[in-house]
Amino acid sequence: MITMKPKAQAFLIENNNRVIEVRIVSVSDGMSVVRPLHSNGGFRVRNNRLYETKEKAEEVLTKLSHRSVVHNEEKPISTTQELVFMHPHSLGW
Repeated sequence: MITMKPKAQAFLIENNNRVIEVRIVSVSDGMSVVRPLHSNGGFRVRNNRLYETKEKAEEVLTKLSHRSVVHNEEKPISTTQELVFMHPHSLGW
């Protein structure tokens, strides 16, 4: 578990596609306010989204990228069915 102290360095997975380095600004109630190192802004995240090292964050990121979407095999989505376009005005919008 990462030490949640102000001014500590941590790593965060941003948009499920990259790892960024952040500095913890404040901690309270399982949440932390963090600031990316190369930015003036900041945002609040859950403590379980912060990682001690870049390697740990990249390991989780690779696990996330290997997830696959499984559709219901009993009811496959038809790709040959024609979709009829309905203008929003014809629907009363």
